[in-house]
Amino acid sequence: MSGVHSLLCRRFTAVLVVASLLVLPLLTLPEPAGAETPEWVVSSPTTLENQIKVVNANVKIESGGELRLVNSTLVMNCSEDGDYELLVKAGGKLSADRGVITYGAVKARYWFRVAGDLDLQDSEVVGTRGMFDMGGIYITSGKTTINRCRLHDHQWYAVYANGSSPTITGSTFENCKSGVKLDSTSSAVIEGNIFQGMEKEAVLVLNSNPTIRGNTIRDNWRGIGLYNSKATVSGNDITNCGAIGIECAEQSDATVSNNNISKCGDAGISVVSSIPKITGNSILSCGNGINITAAGPAISKNTIAGNRGWGVVCRSGSPDFDGNKFEDMAGNYNTLGGAVVCWRLQLWVQDSAKKPLEGADITVKDGNGNVVFKGKSGMDGGVQELYLNQYRINVSGTVKDTPHKVSVSYRELSDTLTLTMTKDHVYTAKLGAQPKPFLPGMDAPLMLLALCASVLVVARLRRRS
Repeated sequence: MSGVHSLLCRRFTAVLVVASLLVLPLLTLPEPAGAETPEWVVSSPTTLENQIKVVNANVKIESGGELRLVNSTLVMNCSEDGDYELLVKAGGKLSADRGVITYGAVKARYWFRVAGDLDLQDSEVVGTRGMFDMGGIYITSGKTTINRCRLHDHQWYAVYANGSSPTITGSTFENCKSGVKLDSTSSAVIEGNIFQGMEKEAVLVLNSNPTIRGNTIRDNWRGIGLYNSKATVSGNDITNCGAIGIECAEQSDATVSNNNISKCGDAGISVVSSIPKITGNSILSCGNGINITAAGPAISKNTIAGNRGWGVVCRSGSPDFDGNKFEDMAGNYNTLGGAVVCWRLQLWVQDSAKKPLEGADITVKDGNGNVVFKGKSGMDGGVQELYLNQYRINVSGTVKDTPHKVSVSYRELSDTLTLTMTKDHVYTAKLGAQPKPFLPGMDAPLMLLALCASVLVVARLRRRS
């Protein structure tokens, strides 16, 4: 039996070897002709006209190549986010006239990068992949024109130009994390577009000098954010932003003119550490009209009215006001007043040993005798950061609120200071030695010693006499 079993095993092994030799070549056969390759490489002028092309691969447009979509749809048919990329290399070009570039049925997102030229006319781009520093149509060089297009449902930015200056006109941006980001661009033009439904900003500008004009920006968290940028922002209609209509920060000495800004939650315009020129704007029904921090912008010939707070709030800065109106045609003023300029006071209280003194009473009165703060020092001897008015502008004119009188007291110790609030101040009130606490019974021995000393003195005087 063992010999038969051994013979059967040898024959079965031989069958397996033969079967393997027959099957392995089949597993390594090339794909049949006509199957989609991992990359569709466009190296010469190629036109898709009146077609729908579904691509299960990367699309690469090489230098000298051009892909033209004429009334056609290109579907980047990813199975998962980021599977495929549409790449226009330097020297390549992608153009579309009434074209659509979109994701597939499962809505898995694709990458879209442009280092060559891009010309989109009357077209639609949908569903790109994105994250913090990349995404959307990511443009790094070449000439880009986007005209009368619709860009929507992008994971992050719809367009991100880094080192390139696109011209984007007459287009609609909807339902993205952010609309357009410009970084280190010199002459980008964003004109006549509609931005709506952005979770963050419609237009974000970093280290750039673009022209942003004539756009309709509505129902976004923020309208236009400028950082270290000298942009020209004019003639835009910005409404219903959750936070801010236009922000100028980090030395953004921009020109902000003739914009209509309304119904923004925090402020129509925010200025931080910048000196923009804010001229001829209408700023209505926002939280504050203009918020200014550590800056001295020129604010002239604006209508700033009907805002829930102040028309202008300036903290730690000296704005230049000229010819502004704080009341609209219907007689709506700002709830708190036209404008207020205030400066920061940081106040600390110490004892004679220069240790923080907790529980000191602090009272601050303005130049008109009004108590503007009353409180106590904390464990660190500090008081909450105070902003004290230099002056206010209201219906009747300008009201001066400084100098301020600051009174600090602790038991019988006190200190008084007069401050003119035309700049930020840091002041430390140094009170004398704290009185020792009274303990019942501690004075009796002292009194007895004093009495004994008196008796001895009297006795000595009697002896002499």
